[in-house]
Parts: sequence; C-alpha cells; structure tokens
Amino acid sequence: MNPKNEHVHIGEILDVNGRRYDGEAGRIIGDVTVIHRSKRGNVMFTRTLHDHNDLLVTGAVFLSEKANNMRSGFITTANDVSLGVHTADQLVIDDTTIPEEKIAGIMVGNGGSGDTYNTVYKVDRSALTVPSPVPFRVVPVAEDLSGETCKKYFLRVVRGDYAYYYGKTFDIDREICVLYEDGTTVPVDADTSSSSGKFVRVFSRYRAVLDAEDIREFFKVNYGSTLRSLINSVGLVTGYPGVASDGSYDEFFNVRTMTTMNMENQELKDSESTVTFIYRLFIQ
Repeated sequence: MNPKNEHVHIGEILDVNGRRYDGEAGRIIGDVTVIHRSKRGNVMFTRTLHDHNDLLVTGAVFLSEKANNMRSGFITTANDVSLGVHTADQLVIDDTTIPEEKIAGIMVGNGGSGDTYNTVYKVDRSALTVPSPVPFRVVPVAEDLSGETCKKYFLRVVRGDYAYYYGKTFDIDREICVLYEDGTTVPVDADTSSSSGKFVRVFSRYRAVLDAEDIREFFKVNYGSTLRSLINSVGLVTGYPGVASDGSYDEFFNVRTMTTMNMENQELKDSESTVTFIYRLFIQ
C-alpha cells in the first residue's frame, strides 16, 4: 500500500513576528468498501480499499470554502457545466451559496484501470472529475424518469432522444460518527470520563448502490450490448441544490468532484448484479 495515496495531510502554519511554527498535521482519509453481488444476490466479494483513493484539488477547495465561508479564487469548470447540464451563467458562485453546498452523491467512470489485472491507475489530484464518466441511467426522453426514481439521480442532460443521468444520491441518510478505535461511541463528556485520552476516530459515512437498472443502458445505447459494461472509478461530488430550468425536477449546481478512487474493473454485464459503495471520510 502506498501511503501517499492513502491520505491527504491537513496542517497549519503560524507566523508570529516573523517566526514560523508548523502545527502537527492531521489527515483526511477516505476508505471505500465495495460490495459486489451477483444476479442471484450472492456476495461475489467485499473489499475495503485505501490505495488509489485521493482527495482532489477541487475537494480541498470545497472544504476550505466551507470552513471559511468564503469563495476561493480557484474557480474551475463545474461538472454540471462540462457535461452540458447547465451553462456557466446559470450558476451562483458567490458566498451566498456556500452554506447550501454539500456532498450530494457519487459519479462513476471507466477510465480508472486498464484491461489487465492489477493495472489500476494513480489518481490525478488535479483532475476535475472521475476518469471517463459513465452515466447511471440513459432513458428515452419520452419515457423519462419520474417520481421516487427520479429523486435518486441528478446531473441530467438531454442528448438527442435520450436523457443521461451522471449523478446518483445516497440511498441511506449520511451520518457523522464519533467512535473510539474499538468501535464504541464516544460520550459527550469524554473529556472528563475515564476514557479521556483514548484514540478517537471521527468520520462521515455515505452509501450508494448501483442497482440492476444502472450503467447497462449506456452501453446498450452506445455499443449495442453490455459486453463492455463496467466501471472502475468512483468519486464523491459536491454541489448546492436547486430546481431544473423547466421546474420539473430537483438538480444540483456547481457540482465538483471531491474525491476519486480508482479500482479494478467492476463488470455489470448481466441484468441483475449490483455494486454497493460505503465511503468513510475520516478527519483525525
């Protein structure tokens, strides 16, 4: 395991009358548990991955903006603009939308690994999104998603007769966990309890599921079959909520990819296999 791919350091530097003090660095660590189930529902494998996972520069900027409640001058092209979901003039990128921005869901791609085993590519921290994004759903506009199904997806763009959905929301409520290393909950009076001084882990937990309807449609529409239906990259994305221009569904704006994890190919050739991603974002 390469520790350089395992975490991103957070440190502080303080200048006092020209003398520099370097604070002890903390870390943001992302680990992702991948659960791949066959079409019969059997677990093909469960694996927790640390390597080939990283915080992108756009993710670091997002965290800095949230912490300071101010916009950075480092303004890149948002994912929703590059995909054609919105135009740049439809975004509100000033201090007023910072409180509304959050980790909204995930994007996936199929450019994170080669075709042979153990050829997972190193994450490019300067990238703006996952490598070679793949839409979760591709449906005829005349039969577009609606109701509860539509609420599962975002980043919708129409190309020809089809609507492409590149973002998927989490299927359970996000949670912030404060636990001791043995997995027990840290009490709010930990500073005065007998447990004071024990190692504490703080992390946010997210879960998203690629179900039987996801991914395959894109390959069927564009390649005529699911022979090459696979993904090998996943990333958390951020944005602020709003309503689509036609007012018919909810959407996210100023969508930026926060993290990217590249992995071995996850094939979804059949009509029923699923992949569950459980992402834990550590700050410690």
